[in-house]
Amino acid sequence: METIILADCGSEIGLGHLRRCLVLATALAGQGAICRVMTPESSGAEFAFAAGFEVEPWPENLATLPPAELLVADSYRLPLATMQGWSGLFGCRVLIDDLADRGIDADLVLNGNLYAAGLAYAAPALLGPDYALIDPAFFAQRGQERAVRRRALIAFGGTDDGHIGGAVAASLLTLDGQLRADVVISPLHAEPHLPDGLSRDRLKLHHGADMVALMGQASLYIGAAGSTVLEAAAAGLPMVVAALGENQRMNIQALRALGVTAFDAIDPASMAEAAGAALRQGDVPLQALVQPGGAERAAGAILAHRATQGNRA
Repeated sequence: METIILADCGSEIGLGHLRRCLVLATALAGQGAICRVMTPESSGAEFAFAAGFEVEPWPENLATLPPAELLVADSYRLPLATMQGWSGLFGCRVLIDDLADRGIDADLVLNGNLYAAGLAYAAPALLGPDYALIDPAFFAQRGQERAVRRRALIAFGGTDDGHIGGAVAASLLTLDGQLRADVVISPLHAEPHLPDGLSRDRLKLHHGADMVALMGQASLYIGAAGSTVLEAAAAGLPMVVAALGENQRMNIQALRALGVTAFDAIDPASMAEAAGAALRQGDVPLQALVQPGGAERAAGAILAHRATQGNRA
């Protein structure tokens, strides 16, 4: 089954859409699909290559996409008219969504967020963490022995050039003289911009990183309330998170209701205090909700839904 996957990403958008699309592409390929991954200007090619896929630039005019049996699109920037125009090109159109706050024309919607079951879609939908697109490698870190020295993994996504993660690290390392920190800077930014005077004695800077390996040695995750939250839960890490934009507000509310310390905005001093408490308590409130196999379940459901669509493309 020929499949086109449109994954939005870039220095202003980050890598969350691409990372979860690559997980789904791997699961679809494992069930027989032939996947072509497209991003704006071929952004994120290194991540795709590491997952076994070549990236193609998506066309400036999305109406000129080549026809295929299956389309998976993950972007907040797709006009409703564009989605409607795809109905004759693809046997099944799947939209990955987070917010249910815009017009959507699709044959199937996928939303694997913690709060997704409370959202309403006109199209059939796969909702909730049972369909979360998480690399299985993160689950392999769950229950592993952690390093004796405590380490905080600080990562605020593909839009952070270092000024957010660096500020949080500075507060955290000042508060706890024994803690070490790994700060992940987006590979989409050529040069890191760290706060003046940030000590490197107990800090390691990663300009792009193997998040699975870093979570495997971390004692705590501190970062944005995006898709990395589910990866940290899969790895069995306590966490402290903050919203970086309006699109993360619903996740903040859901995380609070589930017992995670979640801030409406970046507050380095308060986040450092909360991180100390989370390390002492060691609780992982999301662990029971986030279980392996979400991508495989999603891929199977997508292919089953395509089979019910008939001979449309």
